[in-house]
Formats: sequence, C-alpha cells, structure tokens
Amino acid sequence: MLEYLFPLLMIPIYAGIFYIVLKWLKVDTHRVKRSFILASTLAAIELACNLIVFTFELDGTANTILSIGIFVFVIRKLLILKLWQAVVIPMVVTATGYLILAVFLMVFFQFFASSSTGI
Repeated sequence: MLEYLFPLLMIPIYAGIFYIVLKWLKVDTHRVKRSFILASTLAAIELACNLIVFTFELDGTANTILSIGIFVFVIRKLLILKLWQAVVIPMVVTATGYLILAVFLMVFFQFFASSSTGI
C-alpha cells in the first residue's frame, strides 16, 4: 500500500518541473506559488487515481491515463493553454518526475548497498 503514496513524495519534484514549465510559458507572477499549487493538485489527483486503481485492481497504465486525463481538465482551468500544451505538459511532468525519482532511488540504493556489505 505504501507504493500508492508515492505522489506525496513527488510534490517537490513536480513543483520544480512545473516551475521550469511556467518559466518556459513566460508566467512571471507568483511562479513559485503556482508551481506548488499545480504540483499539489497533480499529486492529489494521482493519489485519488491510485486509490481507484487499487480498489478496482486495474493496471498501472490505467492509473497514468486516468490521472493525466483528469489533470488536463484541471490545468485548463488554472492556466490559459492551447489544447496541445494542456495534454503534453501533464505527460511530460509525470514522466520526468518519475524518471527523476527512479534516478534518485537508484543512487540512494547504490550508495547504501555498498555500505551494508561491510566493505
């Protein structure tokens, strides 16, 4: 059940990625605040989708499609975007966020795996 709480750990990573996206979109006012709002919203949507997928025993792909689909509607209300931007941004942020998490976890386990063997 702990793996379904990963979106809560992803909020700082998502916030950093959204900060870069908002900078790319030339949003100047309250960029940090907006990036944390978007990151928290995406994490909450992913957490709700994780619970739905866990309850109905669906695949992880269904979770990704469901969370991105819901977030597209949310992001269209929060930011003025073209349709392609509203679809691409959640996919890129989610994929990049989990890639960053995977790299951090690999480095973390590699670092502590060598110290646990006694060498």
